[in-house]
Amino acid sequence: MLTAAGYVCTQRRLWHGRSLTGGRANDFVYSMHNLPSPDDEHHPYSLVRTVDGETAWCAGVLPYNVDGELETEPGAAIDAALRLLGERLRDAGATLEDVVKVTVFLADLSWRPVLDEAWRRTWDVPRPARTALQVARLPRDAMIELDAIVHRPATA
Repeated sequence: MLTAAGYVCTQRRLWHGRSLTGGRANDFVYSMHNLPSPDDEHHPYSLVRTVDGETAWCAGVLPYNVDGELETEPGAAIDAALRLLGERLRDAGATLEDVVKVTVFLADLSWRPVLDEAWRRTWDVPRPARTALQVARLPRDAMIELDAIVHRPATA
């Protein structure tokens, strides 16, 4: 079963939040950097939102490295975004193996060969469905943003 993450660490300052699953108040601290806080008026959305305890939608993930800086080189940026997606999903009770669909927003579609190689390294067959498209601009002038749909069947 998935739990929804509604908590973050922005600029290394910890924000506390609550599970969105069933409205229960399970306090915890999120370990990622530079992500919106549930109390942030400029980012009024959930990082991960579940509907039925098995399916979750993950909001956009930017390519922050472990120091909280945006990666700008293709390989490093793609790997950073995938790493953060995995961390966000882990905190919600899922893994990258549970991902069924990813939308990839790229500032430069010429990154696609590097993206394809990262996909092969990250997932075995069957890999998640994917849409990759070039956009005019991403938040914070990032070069890549990922969002994902996750399905993890409940266990008895």
